[in-house]
Amino acid sequence: MKDLIIAIFIGLCGIITSLFYLIFAQNDTLKILAESHQELENWLKHPND
Repeated sequence: MKDLIIAIFIGLCGIITSLFYLIFAQNDTLKILAESHQELENWLKHPND
């Protein structure tokens, strides 16, 4: 019974870690997309720079 509780606890920790990783990875992706979008807009306004 004790081993089962430990296994469930480790599993939950893994799931929580994975969720945090996914959330932070998505935030970084959104930041990168926003930055490249801004650069594209600047380039379209001033294509000769």
